[in-house]
Amino acid sequence: MDFSWISDRAFLWQAARKLLVALGATEAEAAHFAEVPDLLTKADDCFTAAPEDEPRAAVAAEPVERLLDIVVPAANQVLAGIDQRGIDPALIAVSRPALGEAVAELTELASSGRWRDWQASSVDDLITGFLADRDISAPAINPGQKDIWKIVSVLRDMPRPTIKRIFKVTSRPALTALITGFLHLFRVEEGPSFDSTPASYTTWDDPEPWD
Repeated sequence: MDFSWISDRAFLWQAARKLLVALGATEAEAAHFAEVPDLLTKADDCFTAAPEDEPRAAVAAEPVERLLDIVVPAANQVLAGIDQRGIDPALIAVSRPALGEAVAELTELASSGRWRDWQASSVDDLITGFLADRDISAPAINPGQKDIWKIVSVLRDMPRPTIKRIFKVTSRPALTALITGFLHLFRVEEGPSFDSTPASYTTWDDPEPWD
């Protein structure tokens, strides 16, 4: 089985942009993520070139501001998108209230610019500072059929070649089986709580099959 996509950075960034759109970000906002790799490199270069006695985030203000300009709108759009789809982040052990608070604080940070006074010597330091004392985890909930279908619908809103390269399959039943297994990795309790037989999928209307 070919897993070369794992080391294909260009493909991974492209797939990430397509996933953002499927989750609710606009095409325009997601397109800006093409700038992110170069901005991360530029920011770390700024930190490296800064005087040792000035370990403040302000030394990398230009690339970090641009990163925030890209990330914040997309984060808010994706949060609204998963709400609209009815996807509960607790399926992957993430608290929806805590996630909302994190996005709100990130939005405020971008607006106020107070991150510039943080002590940081790299982008990793900035991320660590933002995540410090923040816990967005939650007990993983057991997925029901509709939960699985909602996530599969996100994947099927992505380009088929992208999904084919990653998962090797594109049909709804196959993706449903894969997502079912994936979500079970996050579960606290053992044992399935729903009927995951392929016959049950036939009740989901699909007038225009993807395959």
